[in-house]
Amino acid sequence: MKKPDETGLVRTVVIVACALVVTAWTIHDKKYRLCPALLIPACIFYLACARYSRVMSMRQEQGLSTSRLRKAGLFVHSIGTATVMIGISDLAYLTGYHAFLRVLDILFETGHYLPSMQPRGMILGAVSGAVVALWVASGFSKAASSCSGSEPLLRRRWTKLWWPVGLTLCIGAMLLAEHEWDKYAFCSMMAEYHAKAEQKADRPEEASLHVKLKLWYRYSAIRPWLPVHPDEPR
Repeated sequence: MKKPDETGLVRTVVIVACALVVTAWTIHDKKYRLCPALLIPACIFYLACARYSRVMSMRQEQGLSTSRLRKAGLFVHSIGTATVMIGISDLAYLTGYHAFLRVLDILFETGHYLPSMQPRGMILGAVSGAVVALWVASGFSKAASSCSGSEPLLRRRWTKLWWPVGLTLCIGAMLLAEHEWDKYAFCSMMAEYHAKAEQKADRPEEASLHVKLKLWYRYSAIRPWLPVHPDEPR
């Protein structure tokens, strides 16, 4: 009997999860940002249930008995696989999106015009991110669903998965490093500016404000999880 193909299901769930990530990323209000973010675990749970049902049906076809402890282990394994699959796919989406916009800015930036800030550029970036996410998710699905076959064949399937994942992680690491370097340079410049402004301040309260801002920029420069400006939403 032919095994059910879950590639279409994986692609659908990955697209939905990527859309939720984008929605949560673009919403600045924390109260509304949590709504799409909380739906991502629902996507993971749905995909895990689908994978668990597939594994159980295959075991029944093979005439294998499954104890309750074994069922619990298979379900936990399905949840872990679905979590890694959705997480890597979302990371691949963000990497493809930001990498495409970065290339656009390098090639077509003129003065104050940034293609990455234009709706057309954002749409093309979203399409590029979705293609990368589906590429990674498809390879992960084929490797994770390989329940049969010789050991060398299974090893080759997993090996084919590592290079797109590795490429995505390398590009994402370079983009993150560039972003953090730009943040460090800007915060250092702002800290130096407020240090000079502190010395020229005429009133104590004005000097105190510059001291606080100077300390903030020095503190934020080496902490990636903090925003650049103290009044910026985290």
